[in-house]
Amino acid sequence: MPIKSVWEMLLAPFEDKIMKILSVAAIISLVCGYIQHGTEGLIEGISIVIAILIILVVTATNDYQTEK
Repeated sequence: MPIKSVWEMLLAPFEDKIMKILSVAAIISLVCGYIQHGTEGLIEGISIVIAILIILVVTATNDYQTEK
């Protein structure tokens, strides 16, 4: 079985419904926060984006170690 590429491992979690919901929530939060409070309103949206990035890195790392 061939080892998946890095991009395949990073994008695999986006097949999950929860990740899609989190991504949409991040976009909505970033847009609404910026409209209402300017750059100070981006904190919640950025927090969601950071959570998504953590999930992606941890999942990709686990997948890589499993395939290795």
